[in-house]
Amino acid sequence: MDTDSQIKTAIGGLLLRAESNVLVKRVLTAFDPFAKRTVNNKQLNQFNLDMLEPCAEFLSINLADVEENKLYTKESLVYRIMYGISSLLPTTCGDCNELYVVELDAEEPPLFYCYTCFRGSHNCDFIKTFHKCMSEANIVSLLSGHVWMCRDCKASHNPVKPRKSKSRHNVASPNLIPHYPGL
Repeated sequence: MDTDSQIKTAIGGLLLRAESNVLVKRVLTAFDPFAKRTVNNKQLNQFNLDMLEPCAEFLSINLADVEENKLYTKESLVYRIMYGISSLLPTTCGDCNELYVVELDAEEPPLFYCYTCFRGSHNCDFIKTFHKCMSEANIVSLLSGHVWMCRDCKASHNPVKPRKSKSRHNVASPNLIPHYPGL
């Protein structure tokens, strides 16, 4: 089965899990996994918060903190839902290059979640070994923290890759650089 078919199957599986929840199904069907983010943003922004929140709950997105303060504006909830749906679609593991899908209520939940898009990790041998090493590490070595990023986010956030820009940046001429006496 090709990747496009697997993506369609994953969306179909989400629609089946939504069962008779019409609001969730409307939001899920408005999301096009093959469209650009701006298109999906426009599609999902047609819904009000009362329609978006059931979909967020379906996707296990917390809508409020422990003090019952809402965590999202409509705009941020739209993005979070887009990431939530995308995180359940097939992708390739950045460590073992195997195609995998994170199930909504998986028996074995992912060991890590992407810092950027919330996609769960593939629980391949590399990730399991890395998780075990992190779990056994002492607190001093963990103070700097750990951030896991999925393959797609790593590729799009590569700090070494030069950014394409449509504008040119002029370098300030030496005459325009202020001179500070004594420095």
